[in-house]
Amino acid sequence: MRLINTMFLCFLTVGCSDGESDQGGARNRTSDAEIVAALERARAGEALWENLCRTEAGENIYEVIEDVEGILLIGALEYGSVDAESDPLRVDAAFAKEAKGADFIASFLGYEQSGNRSGDRSVPVSLSRRGYINLEYNPDNPSNVPGYDYVDVMSKDGARIERYVPSLEIVGVKDLSAKGVRMALERDPDLDLNVYRWKVVRADPVVVHPRYAIKIHNQVNLDLRTYGVAKGRVEVIDLANNRLVAELTRFAWSLPESRLNPNPWAAAYVCPGTKGRSGTAVRHFVDRVLIPSARSEINVK
Repeated sequence: MRLINTMFLCFLTVGCSDGESDQGGARNRTSDAEIVAALERARAGEALWENLCRTEAGENIYEVIEDVEGILLIGALEYGSVDAESDPLRVDAAFAKEAKGADFIASFLGYEQSGNRSGDRSVPVSLSRRGYINLEYNPDNPSNVPGYDYVDVMSKDGARIERYVPSLEIVGVKDLSAKGVRMALERDPDLDLNVYRWKVVRADPVVVHPRYAIKIHNQVNLDLRTYGVAKGRVEVIDLANNRLVAELTRFAWSLPESRLNPNPWAAAYVCPGTKGRSGTAVRHFVDRVLIPSARSEINVK
């Protein structure tokens, strides 16, 4: 169990003395009894989270499906909602570290490229060493593992479904005074001088939607939240027969909000842990179940 001592918790608990006085002249100091109670609650929350990590958290993959062009996201638009980062009842707390809004959608469309925090990009992507997601193909990277061709997103009320695809747009022209550009023009007079950038755009409405859906369940269990624990689930569903193909159950735990811990869920401990970029953990789970069709020539082991 991680070390949680009284002094550390005092700084993390709202109401600890900050040296200021209230109107009556008495210091605003958390009592010893309150500190002890908060400490015990934090220890109980950590123990609860660790037990749930052992007994309930994890991945269950019942089938792996090849050659999947696109997916349907159900629940994706809850990311980037108005829920405060520090709200103990934040709806998507278990997935607080995931990419938000359009970036979450883009995570399923981009290339997974090799790299880590130290900048070493020489080792290809593998199941034990996942990379980062980038919309642009990088010819100098040892891995450009493709994502899906498109992503359909269902609105919260289920009334509409919108399709998103990656698109290359012209954002400028190359500087003709640059030495590298002049040299390139000498080698190739027909060189394309446009500067491009990839982005995610909304595609034309479609009638036929993907067979496989990714459904995100954000749960607010008050019994768990009392101890700073949040639960969430990701389901991969075959819509043709409403069959569960795979599921991911996640738990997050954090100490309460304070001056030193202003965004508890962003600093939360999460299980199962991710091997690579935590902001795209859902993509890294889903693409092992629903293999993107463009990946046929790339073997990720």
